[in-house]
Amino acid sequence: MRDQGVTRLLIKRLAPNDNSKNQPYFGPDLTSVGFLPTGKITATATKSDKPKKSAVKFLVELDFYWITNDGVPRRAPHAKLIHYPQYPEVRFSGFLSGCVGAPSELMDPNKRGREPGRVLFLGVSSDNKLFGYLADQHSEVARQLGNLGDYTAIGVFDELPMGYQSSHGDSKTELLRELCRISSRQWINSKRLTADGTSVEYRATNGGGYTLEAELGVTPNGISEPDFLGWEIKQFRVSNLDRATGGRITLMTPEPVGGIYKSAGVEEFVLRYGYPDTQGRDRLNFCGVHKAGLRHPRTGLTMTMPGFDTDQMQITDPSKGLTLVDDSGVEAAIWSYSSIVEHWKRKHAKAAYVPAVMRRHPEIQYRFSSMVRLGEGTGVTKLLTAIAKRDIVYDPGVVMKNASTTKRPLKRRSQFRVAASNLCKLYDNFNLVNACEVVDLLDID
Repeated sequence: MRDQGVTRLLIKRLAPNDNSKNQPYFGPDLTSVGFLPTGKITATATKSDKPKKSAVKFLVELDFYWITNDGVPRRAPHAKLIHYPQYPEVRFSGFLSGCVGAPSELMDPNKRGREPGRVLFLGVSSDNKLFGYLADQHSEVARQLGNLGDYTAIGVFDELPMGYQSSHGDSKTELLRELCRISSRQWINSKRLTADGTSVEYRATNGGGYTLEAELGVTPNGISEPDFLGWEIKQFRVSNLDRATGGRITLMTPEPVGGIYKSAGVEEFVLRYGYPDTQGRDRLNFCGVHKAGLRHPRTGLTMTMPGFDTDQMQITDPSKGLTLVDDSGVEAAIWSYSSIVEHWKRKHAKAAYVPAVMRRHPEIQYRFSSMVRLGEGTGVTKLLTAIAKRDIVYDPGVVMKNASTTKRPLKRRSQFRVAASNLCKLYDNFNLVNACEVVDLLDID
């Protein structure tokens, strides 16, 4: 695995139904396997006749290779994940087709594909490839697994530390230790990390998230990956740390993939649906809270959810998506359900939300609360349900400056936001935790 550039190694002890016919079970939702590198996501209708609430599945491309017993990687060109949101479950499929050297016998249910004790190794490389190796119960590598100490559970997988020892303990414990330390520092100067890890001053007033990430050693890179040991870290501004209640939190910022916004361009979109700046500046704004089913008075657009059954809270037409429509029925902006899944899946399986206050004197500084909100387990159905119930809103910040001239620079920000009080609706498990109290108890134990 190291020879292929693998930096994370996971194992799954296969059940009798984990074979080429039944497809190995990888978890309930794509967010539960967000640590696996994936390619394009395509929504399509299922062909199964089984009773179900929804007839939609998501096909997820993988750049997957089987490693043979002599160490040679063989690409499995049809390997993919299939997410069935109606059950819900994610299955591993197509991993034998077209691959010379694949472990066909150990995955064929008519041969050894129901044999107990099989172990699937999955290696994640630094260049987003996925490598698999399958061992039977009698192999030396399977027998040695019991001698390598404790593992960190990640859904249905265990993570096997590279080098036979982990550099971290339990990820939640390590996270809480760090958040307690940061909270104990009181006021911290606003800063951010550069790409090479250098800490630099940050003077704008939106530096709370950058400052927290810098304290955690997270460099801003724009990649949709979890921030710290598999946890997505979100800072949100509050007026008082004792109450720790605040405004809306930005969950994600996906750009539209269809509608006027995409086909005619952002400038044409703002010229059509933007409104004059309320402070008299020479610019057009496309801003304001847009809620499902409600027309926004300034933009004249209504957020709709075609292809989503709001009674069953399920996708019924995979070709549709979140859509802003004008009074004439013109589709101004579209986020396909596939693009929403793709954006949501990697970063939100485990998330920590940290309240912070800011002061401007003697310089811009932040203080972070030890009372953090931890969410674990989510899915695109929970996300879309929250949008349909108006718990999540579209709150853009798209601005065209110098609107009366021919040179009109654009600032674009398409953001979906949620009130802190509604975060609990997005996760299977959601808890308000005092990081320092938990750490103190762990230290006593």
